Amino acid sequence: MKSRVWCLQWLSNRYGDFKVAKSFMNKEGDVIWSKHRSILECWHSDYGLKFLEGANHRQVLPVEIVLDYDFKLNNVDKLLIKNELNDRNYQYKAYHTGSKGIHVHIIDKSLALMGRYQRELKREEVIANCGAELMKKSDKCMISLPGVPHWKSKKMPKEMRL
Repeated sequence: MKSRVWCLQWLSNRYGDFKVAKSFMNKEGDVIWSKHRSILECWHSDYGLKFLEGANHRQVLPVEIVLDYDFKLNNVDKLLIKNELNDRNYQYKAYHTGSKGIHVHIIDKSLALMGRYQRELKREEVIANCGAELMKKSDKCMISLPGVPHWKSKKMPKEMRL
């Protein structure tokens, strides 16, 4: 678990503070969320460090574009997405979430020079061109953490190739 705390701190040091949260499904199937807490705030107390150890969601980073697919991609879809990302010279990592979806994480440092509204417009353009869900266009969106068992399926996300 300490590696989770270290990874979250590393991301915060590299890309700025962001929030994390815990979520789970109760016996009735309802999704229960914790309060969203800042990495930097958590880093300053034993309670905060314990919270980070159990976090399974984080905010979309200010320099990140997340392509979220809640359906199985066929080989043609994967090729189109890969071509779009390569045409933009994006480096990316794709993960099968362990649930039904696929997340593609792109770091675009040019987003750091934009205001929130411009970042959302840029994300919306890339997300739409890649046929992903538009819900992840905002900095305020929470995503499941790679490297942590998926909150719904309890399976470990696996890095994959597009």
